Amino acid sequence: MESVSQQINIGGIIQFGNYDWRILDVQYDKALILAEDIIEKRAYDSSSPDFDLDEMPDDKYEGMKKVTWEICTLRKYLNGEFLKNFTKEEQQRIEETPLINNDNLWYESKGGEKTIDKIFLLSLEEADKYFYGSGDYTNKKRKDFDDDKIFDSENGPCFSRINDLKEMKKDGKAFWWLRSPGYENNYAAYVIGDCYIFAVLGYFASFSYGGVRPALWLTL
Repeated sequence: MESVSQQINIGGIIQFGNYDWRILDVQYDKALILAEDIIEKRAYDSSSPDFDLDEMPDDKYEGMKKVTWEICTLRKYLNGEFLKNFTKEEQQRIEETPLINNDNLWYESKGGEKTIDKIFLLSLEEADKYFYGSGDYTNKKRKDFDDDKIFDSENGPCFSRINDLKEMKKDGKAFWWLRSPGYENNYAAYVIGDCYIFAVLGYFASFSYGGVRPALWLTL
């Protein structure tokens, strides 16, 4: 008889709670799943005021709070208010996951302390592993832009076009946060361009229009 994990297809879609989730990995009786769609738009860290980039004075930039995944408001929200969207039975199936929060390899901004979370965002390393597997981020292989190819843009150096772009290309997926720091610790890395461009430089953590695609390890 097949185990539960053998019946689960990596890359497939399952429903859990009120959301559809993409299966990224399966280990024994657990699966790493990522929300298939952006569930909402929210700042990575709302403790600094939001702003219009074109109107932001220099001194406001200098005064922005330095954050890491450990202390950002989005982590608190996902493991608090958002977690309550699941029933008690569903919450029991969500594993507490030890997370390593590495420094940004390209800019050396600090990733902060390790955390233990039920719900989290993918890191740059995980995004590269599960959406392409190229090692471009780890090996610091930056890409140039030409039409729909990977590019060095105004958003900073980027990497890796994912394998399943056609299947994942949907409206509303053009910008979603990763938990890794960006250029500095008032930036957070993100995915842009309908899920095929990974922006290592990132964007201001206080920007309130960043998309949220939570991830979690689920007991099968």
